[in-house]
Amino acid sequence: MTRTELKEVFLEKGIECSHLDDVVHDAASSKASDANNRGIDGQLDFLLDTCEWTPQDVLNALENK
Repeated sequence: MTRTELKEVFLEKGIECSHLDDVVHDAASSKASDANNRGIDGQLDFLLDTCEWTPQDVLNALENK
């Protein structure tokens, strides 16, 4: 099923973006937990690749903690 077809199913069933809020949160939380369990390499993969942060973004986030 393509993204377009999935969106058509959503329209047919009355599914709105707010219905996906918890699904997105749970998926992201699971990915973040997996990254944390893999140590610094997993954490950097998550931040740099998945979140598309720059190395400076990571350093800035650490400075703001």
